[in-house]
Amino acid sequence: DCPLMYLILEIADAFLDLQDHCNICRCPTTPGLKPSVCNKELCNFRFCEIGIGTSVIQEIKRDPMVADLTFSVFSSAIRTNYLTPAPPGFNDAAMEKICKNMPPMQQMAQSCQNDKELTHQIGAEAVSLLRWVLLSNRSHLIYLPPELQLPEFQPSKQFLALISSPEAESTFQYLKDKYGSMYLWHGSHGERWHSIIRNGLKNGTGTKLQQNGAALGEGIYFARSSGTSWGYSKLSDNKYKSSMMGKQLHIISLVEIANLPIGKEVTIDVPYHTPDKKVRMKKVSGVLKDHQWAHTLTLEEACVVRFVMVGGDFNVDVLKNPPKKVPTLKDVLNYHASHGG
Repeated sequence: DCPLMYLILEIADAFLDLQDHCNICRCPTTPGLKPSVCNKELCNFRFCEIGIGTSVIQEIKRDPMVADLTFSVFSSAIRTNYLTPAPPGFNDAAMEKICKNMPPMQQMAQSCQNDKELTHQIGAEAVSLLRWVLLSNRSHLIYLPPELQLPEFQPSKQFLALISSPEAESTFQYLKDKYGSMYLWHGSHGERWHSIIRNGLKNGTGTKLQQNGAALGEGIYFARSSGTSWGYSKLSDNKYKSSMMGKQLHIISLVEIANLPIGKEVTIDVPYHTPDKKVRMKKVSGVLKDHQWAHTLTLEEACVVRFVMVGGDFNVDVLKNPPKKVPTLKDVLNYHASHGG
């Protein structure tokens, strides 16, 4: 009987749906940490043209180092099979030219107050590409200040990673509560990190995503020693010439893994949320194998990237020497609050 109340409820529902619905057409999408759009060409066009409420320059100012890393891994993925997803309306040559001429993120953050000034400085096409790279990324990275960095992993540039969707994180926590967890390293070629940051770690054995051989069998490969993962990470050219990440990208990640029974196929029902917000159960199965120097895992839901390390080449066995005082999102937020960030 009250149209105004229905309007208020509809607005509230739209906000609650931001994480798992397209912000243009409101079709259900894969859950993420940031508002985004679906894969429809029209929605992508509208997103690139009008955005979704966050300006490019605001995103750069929020964390210039994260903007730098995000644009760097994107640039490295150009002309590879790992540019997934890819920005609509751009060819490889145009993207490479923009990456080559893009100014340093810190410089843009200091010299521009809004997107109009940014467009005047770098051009509308560059702003459009930058908007897609930074704002369509549904994952969230935070550069760790020196006070919160893990000292045993210096001198790398360290980023706290919030890559898993709320649904994926809930599934992982369910597995962690049952089996416990441990940390291991994962190293991949620099050109793969655009996809990893956006989509998480995937079991690419036997697919076009497979990078190396499968000497230890099927699964995502992890190492107990960071030195091993540095060897697998391989250098890739950073086409973003003004990047603080260096001319070549060298990246590994610290991954939390549910400590499944070693060598035993696990089949378990885990909860998940349907688009209508109801909780259902789904069956997942996989196996974790210990090969002494490496582990393989076939269950994607049982691993979550927690930290991304750029450069450093340190060598730490995280099973023998687990990281201490691991910073959480709460620690980072409290730090920035106390320092006026």
